[in-house]
Amino acid sequence: MKKCLLVVSVMLFLAGCQNSSTVREVTGANNFVSLEGARLVLKQPLSIGPGKARVFVQNGAAGYGFDSYQPHCAFEIASINHEGAVIEGELVD
Repeated sequence: MKKCLLVVSVMLFLAGCQNSSTVREVTGANNFVSLEGARLVLKQPLSIGPGKARVFVQNGAAGYGFDSYQPHCAFEIASINHEGAVIEGELVD
């Protein structure tokens, strides 16, 4: 009897969570800006370290990690280069 009551209580609790709004829905955090047709000018080369395939740019600095809560950009090459690689400055459409 206790197990049945526990199971019903858990089911009701989970069913109540199904209809609640999330923080993202309330704050509008899913409002992304489409960059279709945008242009990016890379004014200086970006170095990708040995054993890496991408580098992130955030707050004007390049690095291998980023704060996912802040705007950032990732530059990625097709495969890992064990000697490292450089992405030359260029215009990217």
